Amino acid sequence: KDLGHGDWNIAELRQKLDEVLPQDATFEDFEVTHTFNNGLGRRVLALNARRMSEPRDGSALILLGIEDVTERRVADGQRRVSEVRYRRLFEAAHDGILIVDRGTRQITQVNNFLLQLLDYPREHFLGKELWEIGLLADKEASKQAMQTLDEKGSIRYDDLPLKDVRGAEHPVEMVANVYMEGEVPVIQCNIRDISERKTAERKLHLSEERRRLALDAAELGTTHRDPFTQELTIDARARLILGVGGTKLSHEQAMAIVHADDRELVRSALGAVFRAVDPLPYSIEYRVVHTDGAVRWVHSKGGTNVSAGEGGSGRAGVRRQSVDGTVADITDRKRAEQQLKDQAELLAGESRRKDEFLAMLSHELRNPLAPIRSAVHLLKMQERGSENLMQRQAREI
Repeated sequence: KDLGHGDWNIAELRQKLDEVLPQDATFEDFEVTHTFNNGLGRRVLALNARRMSEPRDGSALILLGIEDVTERRVADGQRRVSEVRYRRLFEAAHDGILIVDRGTRQITQVNNFLLQLLDYPREHFLGKELWEIGLLADKEASKQAMQTLDEKGSIRYDDLPLKDVRGAEHPVEMVANVYMEGEVPVIQCNIRDISERKTAERKLHLSEERRRLALDAAELGTTHRDPFTQELTIDARARLILGVGGTKLSHEQAMAIVHADDRELVRSALGAVFRAVDPLPYSIEYRVVHTDGAVRWVHSKGGTNVSAGEGGSGRAGVRRQSVDGTVADITDRKRAEQQLKDQAELLAGESRRKDEFLAMLSHELRNPLAPIRSAVHLLKMQERGSENLMQRQAREI
């Protein structure tokens, strides 16, 4: 009898069944993929068949076993896709990846990034423990790492020296995690090359050292104000310049050390630099009063570091990160300026008194010389031969 109105009229199945009867053959796990019209749709079937005889008349029959393995095959297909994707990610990752067997502690897989970084062939890694490729110091360190993984499930190393085939060191950080691969525990080690970061850190450290040397040479202290609390953080030199004991001052404490006559100037500068719209840098000179009562002049200069927040680079989106600046003791300069001012005033006074003296002298000399000029004028009117002795003396005078 035809089953399912022809749904089972499958050429591959008929061919296999035709082989069973005449040859007394069997087949097992023969898979057939077929689309059924009775609502089942596309299915994958596993078939098993063998020849048997009818007990009553001995006629030949076929015992056919049918198992629907559609879901199993779909799962297998998804697993294969997942494995392909994992392999692509594994090989294309920009970090080194090692897969380690938890039981033997030996490396079973290594990706291309690590091969290229260290310039070793794949065989250099496979079958070795982590300490044997230089990731850990020795076998004891490897044993301790495994114990930590058993207890915590993960372990992290921030700076490990890993040598390449030429002996050059590559600083790396490693994060290892334990996970189950089926029923087997394995360890995945993610290894990141931090050479560029270490180089950047060294450059930053060198730049900071140069900045510090420049500040020391200029005798400048640094200041940092929190944009929200206006708390003032200062370095050691600024602490000496301002005459305070700590490196952190509240806004009230910072204003308290400013000379009373200069506080309005400082408030105005801070108000401008903390404005919500178009904050302005500041450069002001004012006096501070030390705890011992000494008054010192300082020059403070700085501005706000601004970055765009969620609102964009416009007004509403501005987010202040900090207000940074420098402070310098200018007391000696102020004293020198005052001395120059005093000397200038002194010289101006002396010049004024000299002019007054010359004016007075000119006036006093002008009076006694007038009759003499008159006498000389009269003498010129006479002939030289008629002059007597007194007249000649007057002319000589």
